[in-house]
Amino acid sequence: RYDVDFEREVIRRLRDYKFKKIALENNLEKLKYLEDRFTSIKPVTYDSDPIKGGGAAQEDVFINNIFERDILKENIKHCRLEIEEIDSALKYLDKKELEFITSSFIDGLSVQTVCEKMYFEKSSYYKFRSQVIRKLVLILYGRSRNE
Repeated sequence: RYDVDFEREVIRRLRDYKFKKIALENNLEKLKYLEDRFTSIKPVTYDSDPIKGGGAAQEDVFINNIFERDILKENIKHCRLEIEEIDSALKYLDKKELEFITSSFIDGLSVQTVCEKMYFEKSSYYKFRSQVIRKLVLILYGRSRNE
């Protein structure tokens, strides 16, 4: 039986969240650039024979542009889905839980900084962390590791 550590997976996804948002923005910009370039690529004509392979280079540019755009579209789809899933799950947290998750995982603040910011003792931090991560595991996956 394959045993997934859902808590570790949720933590990984939360830590990746802001980078997925950056990747989405970057990929959208790259896609726009490639789409703009695509419209400026001169069409390949087949009414004459290419001289010393002259036609193939233009064809390669055309094909590579299509290929790169397809990859970017898949990346964009993946990032959007991941961001939407996390955003959806975060809506179910109360204000304190959301601040904790944002500070601890999305912004990557140290345990000490989060404790000072939220007035936690270190022992309370880990107890609260466990509770909130478990809540997110149940929201995202519907079950925890041992169920």
